[in-house]
Amino acid sequence: MGTNYNPQIVTSGLVYLLDPANRKCFTNTSTIIPDLVSSNTSVISGTYSYDTTSYSTPVITLNNNSTASDGKINITTVNLNTLALANTFTVIFAAKKNYYGLSGNNFGNSQIFQGVSDGYNLGWRLLEGTGGTPGNAFTGQHSWYIGYNDINTSHFINDSSSTNRMCIVAFSVSPTTITAFCNGTFTTRSNPGTYVGGTSSPTISYTGAGAGSWNGLIGYFAIYNKTLTSSEILQNFNALRGRYGL
Repeated sequence: MGTNYNPQIVTSGLVYLLDPANRKCFTNTSTIIPDLVSSNTSVISGTYSYDTTSYSTPVITLNNNSTASDGKINITTVNLNTLALANTFTVIFAAKKNYYGLSGNNFGNSQIFQGVSDGYNLGWRLLEGTGGTPGNAFTGQHSWYIGYNDINTSHFINDSSSTNRMCIVAFSVSPTTITAFCNGTFTTRSNPGTYVGGTSSPTISYTGAGAGSWNGLIGYFAIYNKTLTSSEILQNFNALRGRYGL
């Protein structure tokens, strides 16, 4: 795979990789960063910055205040609709929420990623679902969710050992099972909801349902076109955890 990659991560099935700690991302222009798999670009819009002080490697800050609601990263190189229709994909990322949602809908306003334009009942979305006072700094434990086909079928995994720290999170979906991972802990749920095809909307920190953008730090984001095993998820976790003191 060349020098673009951390050689310890799983590369089989990798179709998208954003890594601001990699110089090929970090030194790019202010509006685009390369997808390290294809060398194509993902466009950043809205409120964001690079943070080089919080951790040993740079992270991207999106919407890091109580009012910003437009910052997002547009993934231009992956057709998530195709992956979801096959019911076989994995998303793994490092992130830390900084603020609660901007309205009473803390779930919607905490959405970091979604598979289709309607994030409620036509596809799936990833969100940080711990409720709190809208617009206030996040102080709780991270509880990451995947909503599949409908928000009420959400599957979640907690970082129960600490509060407000960077989390390495994975959701790996097969036709029969959703596996969730957060900082060393696994949980699974059988019989994921049937995905109803829609318009692909691959964006980080954005929701087409109008609930607002996710606020916080993003250190890494990868998408696979296969269901990663538990050992493969742990391989990625162990390769990346040192960056964030985990």
